[in-house]
Amino acid sequence: VGGLVAFGGGALATPSGDTVASGDALARLATVASRERDRTTELHARTRLGAALLDEGDTQEAAPQLERALELAPDRLDLRRTLADVHERNGAPERAIPLLTAVLRNDREASPDERGRLSLRVASLLRALDRPEEAAELLAACERELARVNPELVSEAVREAVADQSFATLRE
Repeated sequence: VGGLVAFGGGALATPSGDTVASGDALARLATVASRERDRTTELHARTRLGAALLDEGDTQEAAPQLERALELAPDRLDLRRTLADVHERNGAPERAIPLLTAVLRNDREASPDERGRLSLRVASLLRALDRPEEAAELLAACERELARVNPELVSEAVREAVADQSFATLRE
């Protein structure tokens, strides 16, 4: 793309043969791909750059990379989860909730245990934002869902946590 050649480990070579560092290379690749309307390459570069920045603890810089990646691939639930993590770390739970709610609503492959854990996470964020009614509704729906599945598919810890959080939310 645009004269940049990818090497293993995220390094790129410019047309002159110079090697560019991984993070810089991904940023340049994303920019060039965007300019040339190469959505697949841009998605890959922004996803990798966002993940690398997140690994380095730079959540402020990771957020816009992952937001753009999600614009390019709105059906990618893994990007929604990762971006929600970034928003939580950045102290913006109100931005994480819709992302996690979409994952909860659309992840058909998640086990009942995973869905219970995700429901607990969203409920915790709702409670932190002083939205206990929404948290209570979510947890009640989760309890109903867990009651319908094979008990072996849900850990006792998740069942107890959902019940405990449901009760705590009702007391608020």
